[in-house]
Amino acid sequence: MMRRSPGQKALAGVVAGMALLALPLPGQAADSLADLLRPFPGPPSVLRDRTGRVFGEVRGDRHQHAVALADVPASLRQALIDTEDFGFYGNSGFDPKGLARAMFKNLLSGEAREGGSTITQQLAKTLIQDRRKTLDRKVREAVVTVQLTRELTKDQILERYLNEVWWGRGAHGVAAAAEVYFGQPASRLDAGQGALLVAMLKGPSQYDPFTDDGLDRLLHRQRFVLGRMIDAGHLSGVALEREARGERVADWRAKRIGAQRMRRALGLRTSPRDDHGWFRRRLQGVLEARFGPARVQEGGLVVQTTLDARLQALAVAAAEEAVRTDGQRMGFGQVAMAAVEPGTGQVLALVGGVGATDYDRTMANLQPGSCMKPFVYLAAFAAGRSPEDVVVDAAARYPAGQGRWYQPRNDDGRIYGPLTLRAALEQSVNTIAVRTYADLGRQPVDAILRAAGMRGPHPRDLTLALGSGATNPIELAAAYAAFANKGQWVQPQLHTRVVGGGLDERPAPRRAEVAPAYAVSQLVSVLSGVLERGTAKGQGIGRPAAGKTGTTSAFRDAWFVGFTPQLSLAVWVGNDDRAPMKEGAFGGRVAAGIWRKVMKEWHAGLSIRSFPAAPPPAQTPSPGPTWDPLGDEAPVVLPGARDVDEAVSSPSPLTAGTPSVVGTPEPAATRFDAPTRPRLPGALP
Repeated sequence: MMRRSPGQKALAGVVAGMALLALPLPGQAADSLADLLRPFPGPPSVLRDRTGRVFGEVRGDRHQHAVALADVPASLRQALIDTEDFGFYGNSGFDPKGLARAMFKNLLSGEAREGGSTITQQLAKTLIQDRRKTLDRKVREAVVTVQLTRELTKDQILERYLNEVWWGRGAHGVAAAAEVYFGQPASRLDAGQGALLVAMLKGPSQYDPFTDDGLDRLLHRQRFVLGRMIDAGHLSGVALEREARGERVADWRAKRIGAQRMRRALGLRTSPRDDHGWFRRRLQGVLEARFGPARVQEGGLVVQTTLDARLQALAVAAAEEAVRTDGQRMGFGQVAMAAVEPGTGQVLALVGGVGATDYDRTMANLQPGSCMKPFVYLAAFAAGRSPEDVVVDAAARYPAGQGRWYQPRNDDGRIYGPLTLRAALEQSVNTIAVRTYADLGRQPVDAILRAAGMRGPHPRDLTLALGSGATNPIELAAAYAAFANKGQWVQPQLHTRVVGGGLDERPAPRRAEVAPAYAVSQLVSVLSGVLERGTAKGQGIGRPAAGKTGTTSAFRDAWFVGFTPQLSLAVWVGNDDRAPMKEGAFGGRVAAGIWRKVMKEWHAGLSIRSFPAAPPPAQTPSPGPTWDPLGDEAPVVLPGARDVDEAVSSPSPLTAGTPSVVGTPEPAATRFDAPTRPRLPGALP
């Protein structure tokens, strides 16, 4: 028997005596057990994807909600007691014999394999949330331990412990831990999985199964837990006895089984990555703006969402791979994506960024670059112009008032002479886009932008044609979805139904006609050529598709927004600090490559559909008013006169909680979207 010094005996006596009397130290207020046992949050809202499968919950800051002790598997409860507090149901909250036994076994093994504190003491420590290594804290824990023992039954203590204890990775309580590590409710955990969770309690960060070193330590600790259960006669079974004997550990150590295969064998998630996080957080903002935080976080709502889990996983993986493989080489650190279904406006996937970040770039104000040009050309086609109309590319300047002039230039400095509008848009020629806008005037283009949900801000000058305004991936994906839907824009939405607490709401999205179907059909035929022979040549997906590249000045933003009859996907690539990417980081390279990967994989197995053709109108509309490029009355201003048009469409519900601007839009001309400029298809001699 170990002998203690007189001082140690005296200290132990003081602590034990004060605990038994439940008295605070002099000058110290006693902890109120009622305050410590604060109510758990109400049930979170449950989120279902478009197939009806539950993929997540919306809860408050504490990743925690209570589960009844009866809903925790008996094997997990027994593993906890056998490992942490073998005499739990028989002790008075303290276990001196257990403490002595643990000290003796740890001394023999040469490592701290067992703890001496009881489950009740551990609960007291968790409730107090004081990590100071002081006598004051120890006394507080002892006092609360006595209070717990006096006022709660053993089952109540065990239930509270299971719902309070920290399991790492943001998980408070067994319900959250089961979701974080196994992706399922606690009630469905088997004996081996329960033993893994109990094993993690020794140190969640050291026994983290999502790291290889943590997984190695966790396997050994699980073997110990299962062994304790077998020794106590509380567990049998060939498979678990095999684990307890260490055969799985031996397979792992001999590298006969890899880390990911081992995680799958244990029923663990293979990665802590939350593929649905961006979608869930954006939806939470929308729901809380509509129903209030309390009702959403603790009201037990059931939300039918628009999420396509497969597409979401593909988009997240593609974004991470792009940053990992091309980020350093091309000078970018972030990727954002938004996918919208034409015809319904349903947002099927969202990627707000890559890495440890909560900043949602799908709602950030970003320069669209040449992705704005299709709206100008659509206005031209709606006014009676044809993709085959020829425009002469020549040096031109536009009055900007006060004796100043605005002269757009192509990035390579060349002048191309006669070009069809089709060739000019396929090859993203800046000068012809500006001239087309100048010929049309602002009104028809503004009308199309408003109808397409492009809220801006948009500049009141000719640089709008080159994308000097601001937008975001969700807006662009929804606007381009209208091109695939015969010109019918549908307000983007993240959910289709909310049920619970007497509520049954089915939101009805707004709709608008962007342009006549025939004009849209002409635009789609031109944008199809972007993938066939234009600035995104080589990025096709083996089925009818169309889209537009965008690259802003100094390679600060790279875009590709493309669509099929089934899906519209916007991809943005860049840096949060607006630092330029490397020379050559064109939208047709970095963004279109990501787009192609996601779209090709998602469409695999789907039927091949063609874009609908629309007959020409019975009477061709007359062109709108034109501007004389050199006329004194031309309503144009130089870049830098930032008189922003306030006449924009009403806010979308998706803008609830919109983050601040990533970078101030620049009025500088957009770059070409191709690294070289061969002879343009459709160019006339």
